Order: sequence, then structure tokens, then C-alpha cells
Amino acid sequence: MLGAPRPWAAEEVAAPSPERGLDWRRIAQVVTRFKWLVLGITAAGGAAGFAATKVVRPQYLTQVTVFIDQPDPRGGNDRGGPIRSGQVLDPESWIDLLRSYAVLDRVARDLRLFLQLPKGPDPALRSFNVADQFRPGAYRLTTDATRAYVLAKVDGGVLERGTVGDSIGRSIGFLWVPPADSLPPGHTVDFGLQTAREAALHLSDALDAHMDYNGNFLKIELRGGDPARITRILNAVAERYVAVAAELKRGRLTELTGIIGDQVRTAKQSLDSAEGDLQSFRRRTITLPPDAVAAGGDTPRDPVLGDFFEQQVQRQQVAR
Repeated sequence: MLGAPRPWAAEEVAAPSPERGLDWRRIAQVVTRFKWLVLGITAAGGAAGFAATKVVRPQYLTQVTVFIDQPDPRGGNDRGGPIRSGQVLDPESWIDLLRSYAVLDRVARDLRLFLQLPKGPDPALRSFNVADQFRPGAYRLTTDATRAYVLAKVDGGVLERGTVGDSIGRSIGFLWVPPADSLPPGHTVDFGLQTAREAALHLSDALDAHMDYNGNFLKIELRGGDPARITRILNAVAERYVAVAAELKRGRLTELTGIIGDQVRTAKQSLDSAEGDLQSFRRRTITLPPDAVAAGGDTPRDPVLGDFFEQQVQRQQVAR
């Protein structure tokens, strides 16, 4: 038989200890115990940060915005007009124009983007340029104590020998006459050449272009480690882009002007023919003109019909 339930005993709850602040003595003991570990981590972090500043090159961003005067694709206020200018290009095609060879090939050639400098800029290459046809590849120019130079391929094979101060590499398409003081004895210049088309392709890959929703603003961005260089390249791209776009628009307007002129001449010929037919019709018919006014009023008379009726009246009078 179950007995009556026994009441639960109240649990003893310890009173909370008063809050204490930081135990600096205990912290000091922990730091002292692991001092070599703390010092090692601190030193390793500092060394890694210093190495990162020397190895990792900062990246810079430059951007430019081009305004494109695009007409309203819905027709705007001239929707009911007989003549519409239309769009030169679709909004997506403006980005394709930016990446076209008509724009980037010229920039690559003007800024010598085909020239590769594995060891950085060299004063001897400041005046370097190429003809329309040249031989791409990796080259090395060396000078000796006698002020003579040797132009060769990096992988071997002498291409040309001469004296410092003469034109270098003309036979392979180089337009290069470096100053004599830029090629001291024992100097070596390493450089590479790629075609202008290859340089344009690399530039196209580096460019980032975005068109806004309405197709009126094109934002172009370029990243790189040399802020002055990427700014110079992007400005040249924007200037060439505007020039090519203006040429396209000028050609479009010229074509539109010719079409409108043909339409005006055709309309004038049709109008002249209609007026001639109307005059012939009035001469052949003996009816009043359809634009006669109401009876009892003065009626405008056609000169041909007036002469006809006067001759009829005179004939009747003679017959009498």
C-alpha cells in the first residue's frame, strides 16, 4: 500500500560569490609560463607582415565613364514624325566596340604595349618602336668595352652586330636608335616583343566594362600595380573609343542624309507629276471646277474655262 507522498526537501542554494575583477596575478603567471610561445607567435606574425609588404604588390584601380548620347528606343517625342535617326548601335554593341581591334590595336601600338620588359624599364628602350611588320620574340642586346653591340635571341643565335649609336634591328622591323650614353660598356638589355594583336587581346581581358540600364553611361575600369601606367592606358582607350564612336555616328548621319535626300527628290517628282496631270485634266474637261462656291456667290473661274465660254458667246452672236 502506497503511503502518503513525502514533501520534497528544499535544495540548498549557495549564495553567489561577490564579483571579482581581473586576476592580474594569475594572468601574469600564465604569461610567464608560456612566455616563449607568446614571444614566438608575436615574432612570427611580425615577420610574416614584413615579408608580405615586400612580396605582395598593391593593386590600384582606375576608372573612366563615357557618356553615350542614345536616343530613346521607344521613339520619344518624335514617335509620330516621318524621319527618325535611330540608334547607331545597340547598348550591348557599345561594349563590343570597346573591345574591338579598331580601338585596342591602335592603343597597343601607340603606347607600345607589345614591348615586354622582364627586368623593368631601361633608358635604352625609351626610343624603341617597331615598323608595321616586325618579328616577335625574346631578345637580348649586349655591349662590350669597344662600344660594339650584339643583338641576339635569348635562346641563342646572333642576329646583328654593330657600333653603339647606329640603328639597331632594322632588318627585323625595329625602329631603334638608342642614345650612346644609354648603352655603356658591359650593359645588357633584355626585352620581349609580341604582336599588337596579342597585346590588344591582353588589354581586352584586363578591361572591365559595364553599361547602365538606360544605355547612356559606359563605365570602364582597369587594375594594375603601376597607377601611372594604368591611368595612361585607360585615358588612351577612352580617347580612341570616343574617336571611333564619333566616326561611326558621322557615317550613320551621312547615310541618313543621303536617304532623306533621295526621299525628298522622289516626293518632289511625284508632286510635279500630279500637278501636271491636274492641269491636263482641267484643259480636257468642260466642267466647272469642283471647288465652286455656293449658288448666288462669286465663283472663282479658271482662265482656260473663261476663254472657252467667251468664245462660245461670240460664236453665237455671229451666228445670229
